[in-house]
Amino acid sequence: MNNKKMFNISKTNLQKWIKEGLKAQEMADKIGCSKWTIMKKCKELNLTLNGADFHNKGDNNPAKRPEVREKISQSVKNRWDEGTYIKRINGIKGMLGEKAPRWKPEIHEPLYLAKNKYRDFLSQYEDVDSCRRCGSKNKINIHHIDENHDNFLPSNLEPLCVGCHSSFHYSLQKRPFLLIGKIFSFAAAHHLPNYNGPCSRWHGHEWSLEIIIRKRVDPKTEMVMDFSQLKQLVENHIISILDHHSLNDIIKNPTAENIMLWIWEKLVFDAHLKGLHKIRLWETPNSVAELNQEDMLSVLKSNIEYYWKK
Repeated sequence: MNNKKMFNISKTNLQKWIKEGLKAQEMADKIGCSKWTIMKKCKELNLTLNGADFHNKGDNNPAKRPEVREKISQSVKNRWDEGTYIKRINGIKGMLGEKAPRWKPEIHEPLYLAKNKYRDFLSQYEDVDSCRRCGSKNKINIHHIDENHDNFLPSNLEPLCVGCHSSFHYSLQKRPFLLIGKIFSFAAAHHLPNYNGPCSRWHGHEWSLEIIIRKRVDPKTEMVMDFSQLKQLVENHIISILDHHSLNDIIKNPTAENIMLWIWEKLVFDAHLKGLHKIRLWETPNSVAELNQEDMLSVLKSNIEYYWKK
């Protein structure tokens, strides 16, 4: 004797419920059967149930639930601590070409070869074997301060250990980007050898210099950068050299523009100032020149292969 219970499941009702977005279990509850019966019937009638992509859209996305977000964040943090992301470029370790057939670096990442050289590139100018945040020498990554992996300015590349690196990307610890800065002054004389006018003769100025830094607030220090540290770097590498000196002895043609470029390079290559975003130089109270990160990067990007080799 067959005790199997029969259910009246019409194709019309199934089509209607699928259109309304009901799940298999919700349809089963209406009829009093199991969701497996619904799934089997849909297969017999060539009907396709809505999948997870349909049901998890918008506010139904599990990743929007606090407990799920916490679980994902903790999982990512654990991966960082375990060293999974040591060779991270655009994905987890192993996503470097041969093990990721769907992801072809030469197609999806035009600057891929350059990105692979970040560590070697930065090592030409500074020590990359220890963390700039905690001093650890264990598992050093190169952190992109503005989180733009196409920005290979040395001022945007910072050696960090895995733990310190993860704190800037771990969602529950992330702080916003902020701008901070300081203004300095120095007295210096110059003349412009290629200029046809009064400035071709020796004269002096009381110069004002503004340095702007842009970084995420460090979750450990709750600062972008210590103002006293910024002051010391600029005074040691810029002000002490320029103040009460002849600028022509330091810069061949000391226009405000050339002085700006000299200052930028000193801060990046000698002071190793990270997150340098913008500098302004006032020759007089109403004459100012400005140089920013985007404009410096545009020069390097115009001939990327040359600068990587250099």
